Amino acid sequence: MYPTFARTRPPDTQISKSVASLLLSFGWMKVAFLYSTTQDRNFKEVSRTIIQTLNGIGIEVRYLGTWPETYHYGYGENPFDELVENSYMNARSKIALHFIIQ
Repeated sequence: MYPTFARTRPPDTQISKSVASLLLSFGWMKVAFLYSTTQDRNFKEVSRTIIQTLNGIGIEVRYLGTWPETYHYGYGENPFDELVENSYMNARSKIALHFIIQ
């Protein structure tokens, strides 16, 4: 239908710089980092790059959590309640950063 349409995404380094910039602008130097480990997405590589970037500029990742499958509200067990509970003691302020990389 659209023969010239192409979908792209920025490189992992640009995504991680954007995340770092956002965190720095709020003055958040200690964070919990959560990401999906689903088989159909490649979040592991971009997550590794984000964590390296954050460590390189002095933002401490105090908690690292993952969930193994795509979560659709109302159709499965919510993995986020446990992740937030587990991260509470190390990172009391919460922010959810969700990236959809297609």
